[in-house]
Amino acid sequence: MLAREAETLLAAGKTPEACDKLEESQTLDPRGATLLDLALCREKEGRLGTAYLLFDQAEKVASDEKRTDRANTARGHKKDMYLKVPRVTIVVPKEVVVDGMEVRVGLAANARALNIVPSSEWGKAFPVDPGDLKVMVTAPAKATWEQTFDLKQGGRRTITVAALKAGD
Repeated sequence: MLAREAETLLAAGKTPEACDKLEESQTLDPRGATLLDLALCREKEGRLGTAYLLFDQAEKVASDEKRTDRANTARGHKKDMYLKVPRVTIVVPKEVVVDGMEVRVGLAANARALNIVPSSEWGKAFPVDPGDLKVMVTAPAKATWEQTFDLKQGGRRTITVAALKAGD
């Protein structure tokens, strides 16, 4: 039902709304085909980092399902997008790491939906959507550290986290 609504929205040129319907459908009833459709939708929407990660997931699911057609589609889109996808590297020096530290990154306009960056990914470049981005670092009993910046298609940026100050 939601996937059909997404098709109607896409046909009407309402790409963000269609992508949201596909995401809801995938959350409620995960399917390889829906995951691939969501990746294609996010790519069309211009959310390149999100699309790239979704294509990566879709390729793995399709391979597990022995769906070489879907795996090839996902792989082809990833290859075509590779140089276009903006990437951020977040460096957290050992001396600033504190227990419970959480690093998030995402589009500044949607600060409530910033993605958690696992500590295993600190210091590694990872795909993000182009636009005004925000890095937010929190930890118990510490003040929040934030940095915003603009990153265009294909851009690269390294952000070094400063020591967190004592919080209230």
